[in-house]
This record gives sequence, structure tokens and C-alpha cells, in this order.
Amino acid sequence: MADTGVELDRLVAAVPQNPDEQQKDDKLAQTLLFVLLTVVLYGIAAQAFFINLLYHRELAVSRLNNRSEQDGRIRGFAHLTGGSVQENEVMLWHINNLTVLSGMAYKDGRLEVQEEGFYYVYSKVCFSDHGLWNQSPEFFHHFVMKSADLHGNHYTLMQSQKELRVNSSDLNNSFLGGFFHLHKGDGIFVRIRTNLNILQYNVSEHFFGAFMM
Repeated sequence: MADTGVELDRLVAAVPQNPDEQQKDDKLAQTLLFVLLTVVLYGIAAQAFFINLLYHRELAVSRLNNRSEQDGRIRGFAHLTGGSVQENEVMLWHINNLTVLSGMAYKDGRLEVQEEGFYYVYSKVCFSDHGLWNQSPEFFHHFVMKSADLHGNHYTLMQSQKELRVNSSDLNNSFLGGFFHLHKGDGIFVRIRTNLNILQYNVSEHFFGAFMM
């Protein structure tokens, strides 16, 4: 019986397959092969796209870093603290561990511009009305000035004014800040016109600076 079953299997296997079924199998194999090749090609294209995207991203970051480093070398900035007013009303600043000077020079209360460009200039001064007890009312004047060495003229960039109150112990701040186009050789400085008894003499209470945009 076993031999008879084996013979029947051989006979069935030897029977020719239907041509329609053979054609269907061939089409199915071709379809599967086409799908497989499409997936492979899509994967290669996607990989190439992301590699190219990553390359351009790294290139852009590298260029940005190089530009930032270059800008950091050439752009001027300064920050001065602890000022005291002289007889000519110009405020002198302390050179200490809080001083920041890069691309700008400092002399006799003035910051000298080393490179033409647009700068943000700022100044803050602290004062108290307490020093005016039993005195007539006065005004506090705060100026940020620009001087040009060519003719020695002074120009007011910013200013503020406040009427002081007698018999008051209020602590006040005057802050000035703005953008200006400055040329190489221009000097900027702070002027204070008031009763000097009202100024607060603390290193952190007064500051003056500028940075190039």
C-alpha cells in the first residue's frame, strides 16, 4: 500500500501544470520582484537625501560659527562701572575687575570708537534727594555726549532731567539707552549736572557702556 501511495504522488507531480496557473505565478513573482526593487531603490534615495541634508546642515552651522567667531573679534563693546563726577561735569569710571573693554579704548571718561558702525549706547546713574535737605529745589541733569576729535565739538546723544524734591529721602535712577551710528575716532562720555551731594558712590550704582550691533 505504501508503494502505491508513493507512485500516485509521483504521477500527480508529473502531470503538467495548467498554463493559466503558470502565467499567474509568473506575474505574481514579477510583481513581488518589482515591489522589492522599488523598496530598495526608495531606501537608497531616502538615505542619499538625508545624507545630503545632514551635510548642508553641518556646512551651514560651520559657516555660522565661523561668522560668529569673526564678529566676536571685530565688534567693539565696553562696560564701565563706579563713576565719579569731575569739575567739568564729565564722569570718570573705575578700571577694575568689572571693567569690560574689547575693540574700544577708554581715556579720561571717554570711550573711543575703533570701528564705524551702529552701536547701542547706555548709561545709568543713581542719586538720592536726601542730600538736599534745607536747600532750595534743584534739577538733576544726565547726559550722554559724543565728541569728534576733528573739531572738538560735543553733541548730546541722550539726556534726562528731574526736579529734585527737598526734604526727601527717595532713591532714584536715571537710565539712558539708544542706537547711534558712530564713526572711528568718535568719543562718547557721560555728563552729570547737579548737586554732587545727591550722587550715590557705590561701584554697582553707576555704569556706562556700548556695544556694536
